[in-house]
Amino acid sequence: MSQRNLYRIIDDNFKYIAIAPVIIVLVLLVLMPVGRLFATSFTEVKFVSGGLLFNPVGFINYLTAFKDAIAARALLNTTLLALISVSVEVVIAVVLALSVGYIKRGNTFFRTIFIFPMLLPPIAIGVMWLMIYDFNYGVLNSVLAFFGVRGPAWLANNMLAFPSIIIVDIWHWTSFVFLIVLAGVETLPHELSESGRIDGATELQIIRKIQLPILRPIIMTAIVTRTIFAFKVYEQIYLLTDGGPGNRTEVISSYIMRVYFNENRMGYASALSVLTLIFIAALVLFFYQLQKRVFNERGGKA
Repeated sequence: MSQRNLYRIIDDNFKYIAIAPVIIVLVLLVLMPVGRLFATSFTEVKFVSGGLLFNPVGFINYLTAFKDAIAARALLNTTLLALISVSVEVVIAVVLALSVGYIKRGNTFFRTIFIFPMLLPPIAIGVMWLMIYDFNYGVLNSVLAFFGVRGPAWLANNMLAFPSIIIVDIWHWTSFVFLIVLAGVETLPHELSESGRIDGATELQIIRKIQLPILRPIIMTAIVTRTIFAFKVYEQIYLLTDGGPGNRTEVISSYIMRVYFNENRMGYASALSVLTLIFIAALVLFFYQLQKRVFNERGGKA
């Protein structure tokens, strides 16, 4: 083959050659592990002579998952955590991002303060809030004691443990949503806002009628991304409550880790992981369809 023909072949197929490394990485780092996880979910894994023995068991692991009350509670806790935390985080983040957009002097300071929690490692956040919630020496109970109120055991109380976890999650991840929404606020066309002011619109009307509709795709992206992250929460649960008291704060990630490492039920843990993956994919598809429907309705009204 001549050099000219080689160059012609490369030029004709350059788009496939350029994307080939990405496809290879995707197959090696994503598709193969997911395929192995899916295959393992249909087996019972045992340690034999220093190795692993995979015994096919069909759909037994999946049937066990549907009958597992703890798994159901963990999935419910994770869904509630995602629903409550993401809703509150989005509201706070939108308010903060729009407020920073109106600040002319010193907005860099406020941006740095608002994104600071996102810069901390999850382990450090867990330790910090563990000291805040500590029954005997925690900052929160010390403040309550100053006013003559005896503070509860926040992380050991059946009614307070889960809300306490949600507060930590909101404190940690609001900055992430804020950063995404702020990027959208930075790209808002100022001409539309100025036209609204000239026409006599108030600032609240400008935000509600002009800015929020433009920010809607970005907010939806933040919701989807943050929801996916919420279903992967583990570090703060492990450090603060380890799923307790009882199973009040057990989430699906911590339960899968417990089944896999503590109980050595690798096949069952794989089945739980596959079901969680399907559940998250269904949520993402739901958000996508919702976003598409909202945009179609806007287009029809326009």
